Amino acid sequence: MAYDSNDERIYWSDVSHKFIASSNLDGEEFRTWNHSNIETPEFLAIDYLGRNFYYSDSTKQLIGVCTLRGAYCQVVIKHGLTNPRGIAVQSDQGLLAYSNWDDNLDNHPHIGLSGMDGENRVILVNESVRWPNGIAFDMPSNRLFWGEAYFDLLESIRLDGTGRISVKPATKFMSLHPFSVAVFEDTIYWSDYQLRNIQSCHKFTGENHKVVVEPASIQTYGIQIWHELLEPPLYSPCNHERCAHICLIKKGGLEGVCKCATS
Repeated sequence: MAYDSNDERIYWSDVSHKFIASSNLDGEEFRTWNHSNIETPEFLAIDYLGRNFYYSDSTKQLIGVCTLRGAYCQVVIKHGLTNPRGIAVQSDQGLLAYSNWDDNLDNHPHIGLSGMDGENRVILVNESVRWPNGIAFDMPSNRLFWGEAYFDLLESIRLDGTGRISVKPATKFMSLHPFSVAVFEDTIYWSDYQLRNIQSCHKFTGENHKVVVEPASIQTYGIQIWHELLEPPLYSPCNHERCAHICLIKKGGLEGVCKCATS
């Protein structure tokens, strides 16, 4: 799931109905996105500057993007994906990150980083990774965080691919099977797939481990934190473009590029 603060709308993926949906905070003004490249949508991320949402689709094996206002969609990354899952964008830097899990190591499970137009892609992590789930940028530390469900770890790495850190808090009374993650200040939050709750701890040390939201009667999946500090009020480079369909922000966050929608 994802939150758009500009329009005050919640977005979520529905794998049963094969669409992406949205509503206002009152649960009204329901909208859906149906497209030939949306079949098993998993994670979502909002580009608050370019006014798009990005999604991962494990059946179509791609990272896609759609406009928030309209019906235009486009494939961003296709090559080299087997089970794309977590996705995050950092609009002011023009960065897109994703996770790709796989039990078969020959299929190269990894975590990738690119521009939000899918260009300049690099592989940040491809060793000791198997089930990377949710991911989140943390720009104050210039790092990317993720939950590794196979090894039951919370991990992070600098955006240049150095300084990998693994954290496993004391779990005597709590499981650690992270699904979706979010980072704010010194704390990392995650939804736990086994216990169906939301937990948190210090993002580097694993200290102050606690349950933030008690278990629900249904499975807990996506989580997101919103704060005005996470979305600085900047001028969108897409405002310079007159795109007929979609404008995507390039790596660096200073330029936009027009893309044609796919049917």
